[in-house]
Amino acid sequence: MQAYSFAALDTKGKTLRGQLEAESKRHARQQIRERGLTALSVDLSALCKEGENGPRTPGGGLRRKVRVAQLAAFTRQLAIV
Repeated sequence: MQAYSFAALDTKGKTLRGQLEAESKRHARQQIRERGLTALSVDLSALCKEGENGPRTPGGGLRRKVRVAQLAAFTRQLAIV
């Protein structure tokens, strides 16, 4: 699933903005309709787009490798617990 940002109108004509997770842009629009809203725009969330420092994960973090020294330190700390 991917995160999508949207802008939509409610039944009173008020503009609402938010985010939701969906399989595709079409599915995101369907979810918005099910909420009783009219979609104005649906775009892939900025958290999922390619970052300047590398690809981003859906949660917003950058993907990068863990160094061996960091992994060893983490493993020792976990063993103590």
